[in-house]
Amino acid sequence: MGMQHPVTAIALNNLATLYREQGKYDEAETFYLNSLKILEQLPEVGAYTVAGAYNNLAALYRERGKYHEAEQLFQKARLIAEQYYGQQHPATISVLNNLAGVYYDQGQYERARQLYEYTASAWQLIHGPQHPELAQTFNSLANTYHAQGLYDQAEPFMRRALEMAEQTLGSQHPLTANCLESLAQFYRDQGKYGQAEPLYLQALEVRKQVQGVYHPHTAQCLNNLAMLYQYQERYKEAEQLHLQAFEIRKQSYGLQHIYTAQSLNNLAANYAALGVVEKAEAYYKQAITIEEEALGLDYSGLADPYNNLAMLYYAQDQYEKAIQLMERALKLREQTLGFQHPYVAQSLSNLGLFYSAQEKYELA
Repeated sequence: MGMQHPVTAIALNNLATLYREQGKYDEAETFYLNSLKILEQLPEVGAYTVAGAYNNLAALYRERGKYHEAEQLFQKARLIAEQYYGQQHPATISVLNNLAGVYYDQGQYERARQLYEYTASAWQLIHGPQHPELAQTFNSLANTYHAQGLYDQAEPFMRRALEMAEQTLGSQHPLTANCLESLAQFYRDQGKYGQAEPLYLQALEVRKQVQGVYHPHTAQCLNNLAMLYQYQERYKEAEQLHLQAFEIRKQSYGLQHIYTAQSLNNLAANYAALGVVEKAEAYYKQAITIEEEALGLDYSGLADPYNNLAMLYYAQDQYEKAIQLMERALKLREQTLGFQHPYVAQSLSNLGLFYSAQEKYELA
């Protein structure tokens, strides 16, 4: 069969996906690129296979926070799908949904909204008014409205997505849990904690029953519920849930993975709120080290732990350390999100606060 064969390329692509799921991103990228190199040289390979390979590599780049590279590949996949299948084909619409997700991750909510509105209309033409693909897109569109502060538009779509998921897939399905969590977060962010908690608990029960107690998605749900408890200053309850999420992620992905680092970062924030400064600092540093080693210093997600540790140092009057970290956070946010994003404004405001504390008013 040899290396220059479609079956070899597909096997490499599958192996890359396995590495990606394990958090072995460097290995995954190498195998995805080798697979693509073979596929691009084989004219007999179907367009769907090539577009799928672009899509998979783009998904990897999205996870690594390499949004520019991800966008370029999703655009390549879109062009192939449109050329061979047309604009209203499910393959094309799926790629457009993924592209919208990249825009959302970068805070380009208006571009994401426009694409999600288009794909929602397309799914209705393809599948009719009731279908899981439509429910998922409605949920993504609702999350985008939520991010834009368009609450009156967000909530109806969230409820439609949840109702559609329950009707087409049943109450015990991961997509239903996704919709429950989106609605819960919507209420949480508005301070409606009493409405958010039962939805999180319902979603958590679905995760445990359908995907298992030790599934990574169960860990994410535990994390979200823990964050709700943090907002309510129920720090001891939050700590227990964060620890559960951390253990699941450590077992699922290993210690050197960004999702494990996310749990460490959230645990650190909880300990900081409890005034356990030494633990908070240690966990922040560990989270930062994992993310830097796994994804490199240009990984956009590092801005959050940099910001959090900077604020911890500021509270301890360690201003120089705080400034160094906040400057890194600002640089990453400017590169990824653009100068007009609220998170960039937050970093600038924090830097001004730090400089003022040092009486460096000309810099503030």
